[in-house]
Amino acid sequence: DDEFLGRVFSIYDMLFNVSLVAGLLLGALMLPDTGKSYAVLTFVGVGYAVTAAWYVWASGRWHKDHPSPLEVVAVSHG
Repeated sequence: DDEFLGRVFSIYDMLFNVSLVAGLLLGALMLPDTGKSYAVLTFVGVGYAVTAAWYVWASGRWHKDHPSPLEVVAVSHG
């Protein structure tokens, strides 16, 4: 239904805008005046890695009946 899609889009749009503003505020509060901080860069990188690991675990992509990507590559090359 178009009415349902419109409501879903408005919620998505609102969440995106709130996330954008929150990111700007966090950056303004956490970063030094130069805008360069290796600690913040490391924190964000670790956050991405943890989120990716959680997503792989939560999505259940690697079960016993599904080979991992490394196994697929090994089988196809050797």
